[in-house]
Amino acid sequence: MLYSAAVNTVRSSFTRRLRLSVVVFLLICTFYWVTTRSSPARPNTQKGTIKTGGSSGTRNFASPNWRFGVNSNGRSPQMEAVQAAIPAPGPTSTGGAIKKDLVVASMVGDNTTWLYDSLPDWHKSIYIVDDKYADLTVTINKGRESMVYLTYIIDNYDHLPDYMLFIHSHRYQWHNDDPYYDGVPMIKRFQLPYLELIGYVNLRCAWVLGCPDEIHPMTDTLSDDTVHAGPYYFNGFKELFPGAKVPETVAVSCCAQFGVARWKIRERPKSDYERYKQWLLKTDLDDATSGRIMEYSWHMIFGMDPIHCPNAAECYCNVWGLSFFCYGCIAAVKDFGLKIMEYYYTTMPVDDYRHSTLPIHLSRHGHGLGIPLARMILGVISKPEAHKKMLIIGLTGSIATGKSTVSSLLSSPPHNLPIIDADVLARKVVEPGTAGYKAIVNYFGPSTPDLLLPADADGKQGLNRPALGKRVFGDSEERKRDRTILNKIVHPAVRWEVYKSLLYYYLRGNWAVVLDVPLLFESGMDVICGTVVVVAVKEPAVQMSRLRARDPHLTAEDAENRVKSQGDVQGKVKKALYRNKASEQDLDKGSRGVIVWNDGDKADLAKEVDKALLTIQSNSPRWWSWVLLLAPPVGVAAAVYNMAVNFGSQKSWDQKVKKERAKL
Repeated sequence: MLYSAAVNTVRSSFTRRLRLSVVVFLLICTFYWVTTRSSPARPNTQKGTIKTGGSSGTRNFASPNWRFGVNSNGRSPQMEAVQAAIPAPGPTSTGGAIKKDLVVASMVGDNTTWLYDSLPDWHKSIYIVDDKYADLTVTINKGRESMVYLTYIIDNYDHLPDYMLFIHSHRYQWHNDDPYYDGVPMIKRFQLPYLELIGYVNLRCAWVLGCPDEIHPMTDTLSDDTVHAGPYYFNGFKELFPGAKVPETVAVSCCAQFGVARWKIRERPKSDYERYKQWLLKTDLDDATSGRIMEYSWHMIFGMDPIHCPNAAECYCNVWGLSFFCYGCIAAVKDFGLKIMEYYYTTMPVDDYRHSTLPIHLSRHGHGLGIPLARMILGVISKPEAHKKMLIIGLTGSIATGKSTVSSLLSSPPHNLPIIDADVLARKVVEPGTAGYKAIVNYFGPSTPDLLLPADADGKQGLNRPALGKRVFGDSEERKRDRTILNKIVHPAVRWEVYKSLLYYYLRGNWAVVLDVPLLFESGMDVICGTVVVVAVKEPAVQMSRLRARDPHLTAEDAENRVKSQGDVQGKVKKALYRNKASEQDLDKGSRGVIVWNDGDKADLAKEVDKALLTIQSNSPRWWSWVLLLAPPVGVAAAVYNMAVNFGSQKSWDQKVKKERAKL
């Protein structure tokens, strides 16, 4: 009863915070739109010209640093300016069959079929750099993708298409400017009219990595990270751009993927590109360094300033056509100082923080929008079905059954599901200085002399986990009591971190999130899961042998105690399948309880995971997502029903187990 009340309290608080945040945000956006529609911002214009070498061809274009606002007709001034400035058909057109081309740098073994399957309206020029017999290849593979790009420009200089996107071969890359790292929606959203106007655009709007300043040719030394070219950039720039002043700072968003219009390439004579290629062929620099120098030179080759870091929000509007960024909501957040997402922004995991597909430190760069909220907006636009609901997939099993491998498969392409790992959170909530750490030290410290590790450089003493494990793993009454105390310390803190993470991923627009909890049923967290996936083995001997092979220092008794501490995996299988029966689904084919058997190798396990996801998705039809979107009360009712079914299933299961024990 107390647990149910606690869950209800947390859930109610969770819902109120989410609802309040969304309502306040929409009210501010609406108010801003109404108050600015009669006083449109007037963008300044500037004349862009080639900066070093080449011909003197110029074009007028609107500055990429406009302030956001909307006109009386509801359209952003920058988008109106773009449309008004698009040249009339005529000289720009090649008149040939190829109007737009994807120039791809690839290697043997790279899977480029996604380009043909998903982008039939684009011509493809796919270079295979390590196959000298390929239709398109290079003489020598140097400078990473740069040799491919230069070879294409030189060979096609006199008959270039109107528009070219220079890209890498893999569909899923961490630097793709899509919330799901997917190159397909990114290319489909690309705004050719804006490219025709500007001539060159970087395919990454996010500032990390590369902006606001990356390379300092005058001061970088060998002690600096040479992956960013270090002192080599100074001489490289002088050789690439003879006679030009070496800039003090060079910055552009990574990672050598960009779009160029034909007229922009031809602002330079063909001989310039031939000179760049010769530099690559003759330089003694290694492939990584020469490629990095080119990566941070392309924008200047195509006439941009050394520091080319356009406002990321406006880049999403102009380059990707994401209308939310063009209709004043960004300015509303900026002007009114909305801080709804500040908490989730400041607690973003380090890896996700560094490799964000959205602008990092948005508020510091004048974008005025928290990263998770921006992820949610892009998720809504790029995958309309993603934001309508979020399925919580509970992942559990026992030690050495392969749960971590399944978690890794689910988080990798093509699934790309976010993972909330309870083990990681459990370590986080007992780090030195936390309330959990203090509680463990106070209770276990006096009777466990080796509970703490030696102090580190910061003077912090972490927990000695093997020593703590000896106190809580086992069947004796003392071990059970200590294990109960430890769970009471750790579980509430982990549960709170889980709820915060769920909200974070919901705001990002993910269609599903995986809740990886070894003791999912035992902790009661299964009641919030729409689906529970149990990773299991059919033979206990397989589980024991895997554990002993993984942790050879464990004795047979220690291994057995660890297996017992995480519960009988066959019991978890039965309970998961019982969820299907309770909701009147087919016992073995229902989606509320899914079993992934892991008695074979990793290839067999991957097939089992794919099969499990198909089962889950087949029981969640897309039309149901539209119902939830168009009729919010139905969504609320569905959530309440789902919780009721889970609670009912849990109660029914407990009664069933009690009756079976009574018979014994």
